[in-house]
Order: sequence, then C-alpha cells, then structure tokens
Amino acid sequence: NALYAEGRYAEAIAVYEGLAAEGYDGGHLRFNLGNAYFKTGDVGRAILNYERAGKWVPADPDVEANLGFARERSGAESCPMPAWAAFAFPFASRLSTWTLAVLSSVLLALLLLCLALRHVLVRPRRLLGWAAGLCLFLLGGTICSGVWRLVHEDLPEHAVVVAEGETPVRFEPASDGTTHFVARQGTRLRIAERRDGWARVSRCDGRRGWIAADTIETL
Repeated sequence: NALYAEGRYAEAIAVYEGLAAEGYDGGHLRFNLGNAYFKTGDVGRAILNYERAGKWVPADPDVEANLGFARERSGAESCPMPAWAAFAFPFASRLSTWTLAVLSSVLLALLLLCLALRHVLVRPRRLLGWAAGLCLFLLGGTICSGVWRLVHEDLPEHAVVVAEGETPVRFEPASDGTTHFVARQGTRLRIAERRDGWARVSRCDGRRGWIAADTIETL
C-alpha cells in the first residue's frame, strides 16, 4: 500500500501478486491490485482483479464503481444478473457463497431451536411459530441464492480478456479461422473447453467461439 501511495505501481503489483500467490488472498487485496494495474494502463488485468474482488465482497460499492469505470474505459461488456434472477435469488448478488453457506447454517440452527422451544414452552408458542416461519423463509432464500451462485459463478470456469484492443473469437481453434466476433479488453467470458492453446468460450449474449488462450486469464 505504501508503494502504491508513492506511485510505484509496478512494484506494488509485484508485492500484491506475491501475496496472492502465497495464499494471502481476499477482496481488499484484489481491489488494490486492480487499482494498481489501472494506474499502469493495464485495464484488462484491472478488470480481472476487480472481478476477482467481487467474488469475495459482492456488491461492494467501491469495487462496483471502479469496475464500471474500467469497463467504460475499455468498452468491455458487462454481464448483469437477469432481472428475474435478481428477484428470485435476492442474496446472490449481495453475499458471497461462503457467507451464504454460513448464514444458511445459522438460520437452520435458529429454525431447529425455535421448533424445539415451541414444544417445550407454552406461552410464547405463537411467537416462536412466527420466528420459525421467518427463519424458514430466509433459509429458503439463502439456500436458493447460494445454489445460483454455485451454478452460475463458482462452478463454471470464467475468464477475462487481458489482451489489448479487440481480440478475435473464431469459429474454429485456428489462427486462420473465420472471426465470429471480437472481444474487447476486459470482457468476461465463460470457458467451456480448452484445446491446444485455444479456449472455447461463450459471451453474455450466448455467442460462442474459440479464442487464443494466451489472451485471457481465468478468474
């Protein structure tokens, strides 16, 4: 952080990357690393690390603001959560998978405690019933939101285009293959397959193709 404050961004990047490689990872480190990359003009890796920070601290206003600014600078597409999914899984975009797992465990414990007390205590039985119902409702929301994150965020392999400019995504895994579309620096892609230095990817709108593996980095 001191190196960053002194404007020695390349040195700060080296230290941040070294810490991450040793396992001292987290949302704040990735956010700072993204800022350092942005200062050096490497917008692709800045977006990559803002995206990584978002996995640790979803809905963090600073991360979202810097990510949006970096995307605007590069022209990269964003992949917003569908409106129906945001309504059906309200915690998926606000809490990390780990936080949702812990919260679900706490709610389950509270639900079982309320049900047990309801059979022991007579007077607050109705209140305990309402409390158990609320715990059950919230538990359903956290579990469903956690499953959404697992299926759409954690289990699939995603990558960000770090190459400068526009990278061609081709119909076949060959350098002379016909270009299907281009992906701007910082574009997030979902990886379906890897083959001989190429990756078969899909974009937010569902368009698919092959991109050179050395132009992307995995989230």
